Amino acid sequence: MHLSRLWLTDFRGYRDADVTFAPGLTAVVGPNGHGKTNLLEALGYLATLGSFRGAPTDALIRVGADRAIIRAEGEREGRSLLLEAELSANGRSRAQINRQPLRRTRDLLGALRVTVFAPDDLTLVKGSPGDRRRYLDDTLVAVHPRNDQIRADLDRVLRQRAALLKGSGGRLNPEVELTLDVFDAKLAEAGERLASARRELVAELEPVLAAAYEQVLRIVVRAQLNAETYLFTAGDLREITEILRKAGLNDRGVQLLSMFGYSNVRNICLLAASTLTADAALLIDDDEVFELPDFVPRSLEFLGRRVYGDIVHGVAGYYLNSKGQYYDDVSPEPWMTYWDRFGCKARAFDQIIGSGPRLKRTPFAFGGAMILHRELFECVPFDPLVTRGEDVDYLINSRIFGFSFFLDNTTFPSTSFTPTT
Repeated sequence: MHLSRLWLTDFRGYRDADVTFAPGLTAVVGPNGHGKTNLLEALGYLATLGSFRGAPTDALIRVGADRAIIRAEGEREGRSLLLEAELSANGRSRAQINRQPLRRTRDLLGALRVTVFAPDDLTLVKGSPGDRRRYLDDTLVAVHPRNDQIRADLDRVLRQRAALLKGSGGRLNPEVELTLDVFDAKLAEAGERLASARRELVAELEPVLAAAYEQVLRIVVRAQLNAETYLFTAGDLREITEILRKAGLNDRGVQLLSMFGYSNVRNICLLAASTLTADAALLIDDDEVFELPDFVPRSLEFLGRRVYGDIVHGVAGYYLNSKGQYYDDVSPEPWMTYWDRFGCKARAFDQIIGSGPRLKRTPFAFGGAMILHRELFECVPFDPLVTRGEDVDYLINSRIFGFSFFLDNTTFPSTSFTPTT
């Protein structure tokens, strides 16, 4: 389908919007926080009747309004289509195709198909099994809109069963027990239908995923890295978790082995380094590019040696912005007049990164550009309860345990980029 126009009324931060799309690729460009992703979210809603960000319906309606309207005009197979959806904060949402009201909102499914690539896609790897099931269910509906009825049936039975249990107040009398048996039977039937559909979808996706995996392997082989290369996946983590559980690791320890959240992902890196009996763990995020040809030997140059009377157990690097500078790449905002956050950071960066000597003790670190000695990473983990700022927290904890942390202002300059939709 070629999309030619999009209208928004009281959707997210838009009071009114009218956007025209030319044939071919369209790039939506603008400063952060100005609604680029909101445009895509509106299109995604017409395709899936939900937010790909996982936001509830009332969060999609502009503050102060009681409803939002999304309209999109396009052409599919030579036929003009006008898709409309009205989101209500209190009542029932409605939908139309070519000005004809739909008896059920979900009849809109399949009229527009979209594929979303966003940073949140990482939850497929890092997130819980529920995130992966939700992705499979959304894909099921996108491929065959009739599958939405299966999902709706399961959700309805779950709500009815939960309402019954809540209303019983925990007392299982014969009447409640009989009704619960009925709901359990319906739940088993609806669950099996959905599970069967998921299995069929996984079977369809398997050749595509196998081809993608082979492509990744070819890229690794073609790079001719002078090092053994391993791909660590969620499946590997499950196997390790099961081995550790059988070896006596308690439930609390198992819960700490996760790929969800910055701290947990970095801990998996430390686990992999420890499992491979590596002498050092070099942490690099996937949105960075290193151009130094002698990057690895330079990064190891001081590790484990004594500098300024202390053994170097941790070395931090830094990022370069789009201008090749080590400052934060931000645009001025009004709130900066009252809180000079980035100005304070810039002065600290000048003192630590922008001046000699090459290696110096540092009050800050960046999780995607650091190297850790084995003695350090086998003693100090990242705190899994720290959702952001885990790198500075790690530096502080390292010092509490008596380890020294330095910043090298020549070894780790990396260009950091952020993919945009």
